[in-house]
Amino acid sequence: TSFLWAFPAGEESFSAQDRGYFATTRPSAAFLTFGGFVYLDQTDKVVSTMAVAMGSGLTFSKPKKWNSKYNAALSGRWQPVNLPLMKRKGARLFTWVNPGEVLS
Repeated sequence: TSFLWAFPAGEESFSAQDRGYFATTRPSAAFLTFGGFVYLDQTDKVVSTMAVAMGSGLTFSKPKKWNSKYNAALSGRWQPVNLPLMKRKGARLFTWVNPGEVLS
């Protein structure tokens, strides 16, 4: 089994009110609105998805100082933050860093 990150549909597609509504209705709506994980079997067939939503499933450690040399390595991958809570905390952009990926 492998997995990948699916970025959300474009932020301009939904108003802040729509995003708030979708976050609390159906997991499939939250997946389109906020993104999520896609799990694949050995033949790359999708076997499961997991939406990003409020709850206790995905956690982060304390913030770490960002090394600006990583910006070039992640160029073209940054997406605007669209989770209202993250925006209120000051987050502006996010991206997916693959497990084991070395940024240089």
